[in-house]
Amino acid sequence: VYKIYYSTRDNQNRSKPRVATFTKQLVIISDWPIEIPLGKPGTFDSHGIMPSSIITQDDGTKFMYYVGWSKRIDVPYWNSTGLAISKDNGVTWEKYSEGPVFIGDGGNWVGTVDVEEHEGFFDMLYSSAHWEEIDGKLEPIYDVKYAQSINLINWDVTGDEMVSLEGEEGGIAAAREKDGKRYYSIRNKKDYRTNPINSYKIQSWDANTNETIDELLPSGDEIMCAYPFVIEEEDKYIMFYNSDFGKSGISYAIKMK
Repeated sequence: VYKIYYSTRDNQNRSKPRVATFTKQLVIISDWPIEIPLGKPGTFDSHGIMPSSIITQDDGTKFMYYVGWSKRIDVPYWNSTGLAISKDNGVTWEKYSEGPVFIGDGGNWVGTVDVEEHEGFFDMLYSSAHWEEIDGKLEPIYDVKYAQSINLINWDVTGDEMVSLEGEEGGIAAAREKDGKRYYSIRNKKDYRTNPINSYKIQSWDANTNETIDELLPSGDEIMCAYPFVIEEEDKYIMFYNSDFGKSGISYAIKMK
């Protein structure tokens, strides 16, 4: 089966995590909330918990890195990376700490992260973000940087830009690597919430040639297409993604080999 970890917002606009279980034919079996409480007032995840990356150890222990949301006075919100751990295959979860496990590089905040094991250590691709005033409104601007760990708890930030912004681009999020390819979503700085030209698109990048391969825009999702997660089957690839800024739910697209 597939388990899709995601978040929805409650009537107070706070993100809370859930998990949906599907068969290989993508028929839903169950869908239930994940019991990870929001943080206390003033903490980094007091206004939202949004699953971003899960890695499973050899003993079955699952590490869930999540986006913790908090409100600010000087800017609309602030994100840091929290960690929850499950020792019973995702049935129950416990926060590793009351504070963030990763805060990125300096004064920037951290958006989505992807953690993968590689030759005895762990790679993290994370969105490093700051705020800029554009057309009289503060907007988040972010690219993708790299961090490394040997224990999934302590992270060394290299400062290396893995996917950089160019021209009028304003945000690169949810970068994930699979089989030598990197998938990520990208948008422009301005007018990206309503203008399909400037809104999020999914792109793929080849590690061997260091070039963008193509733009992945499934038919019917031209308004917004972001946060890709690609899995491989024997005869096809399946890409799960977010469309229309989450209003219509989570979508998927299939590419035959």
